[in-house]
Amino acid sequence: MAVNIIELISQRLDPLMECILKIYSRMSKQTTTGINESEKQSGSGDTTLAPASVIMKIQLTVAIACLATFLLSCNSQPGSAGKTAQSTKTSISIDTPQSFLKNYGVNDNNHLFVFVGEKISVTPLPHERGLMDIGFIAKYSIIKKVYGHFAADTIEFVAYDHYGTPAFSKFKNVLLYVSADSGMYYHQKYLYNDVYKTKDGRWAGPYAQEDYEDVYNKRTKIKPINIDFSERAAYPTRIVDEQGKQQGFAYPEPYYKTKGDSAFIIYGNYIEELFSLKRTGVLTIRGLFEATAEQEEDMVESWQPEPPKNATWP
Repeated sequence: MAVNIIELISQRLDPLMECILKIYSRMSKQTTTGINESEKQSGSGDTTLAPASVIMKIQLTVAIACLATFLLSCNSQPGSAGKTAQSTKTSISIDTPQSFLKNYGVNDNNHLFVFVGEKISVTPLPHERGLMDIGFIAKYSIIKKVYGHFAADTIEFVAYDHYGTPAFSKFKNVLLYVSADSGMYYHQKYLYNDVYKTKDGRWAGPYAQEDYEDVYNKRTKIKPINIDFSERAAYPTRIVDEQGKQQGFAYPEPYYKTKGDSAFIIYGNYIEELFSLKRTGVLTIRGLFEATAEQEEDMVESWQPEPPKNATWP
């Protein structure tokens, strides 16, 4: 390595030194010629340089300056620029999910993958500068695929949440909705259904009130049904928050039955219907599916102000 550097310096330095010597030699000759001509004309020993020699003197000064610059640049440590660029690159990428998230291939642009998953881990990402949401890396084993193609039996994806830890991470099994971008998967923000095993060996979740009330689902034919779960499917009616304050929750009947401090799920839907409600509702609003003409009409109608009660129209 040292030999190569010396050869490189020699290759670049030799032509520069040769140029300086030629300029100096020409200046010497020009100076002598200028002196002789001056003596002939004035008969004196005036040694003022001729204009051509002045130009050569400037050229010599420039050449020496270039040599000095070259020598000073050699004092910098080899690879320092590369290290600086690499350090800058690292400092930029360290705050992005790409540094931590598994990439399944740049050609994987699956617009939607829906699956029943079981939590393996959910860990926070280093906070991105200027981002109001908190990022998390979630890793789930895939229990059942509902929509879309995904080859592996486990999946990693990024989830962003404005309020803290994603709500879906509080449940053992959830119906999750993720989308790929250049090989990396991202959670469809806030979308999930906690699900439980049923006595007939299927997966089902509780009455999805928000999905039923979605304006795009105004004409849905899906109805909540009575579900027999094979495992405990209930929510606490009282909790103590992070500030130590007790909070109470009420769950609507007949969809839930409250016993003590728990509200047990009575009515709900199987995962296929839960996904269908999301598909025709919020996922269509987000642009993942195309709305029908009837859905567009319902949306426009929902924007119209309600007439006041007991109003008399002309």
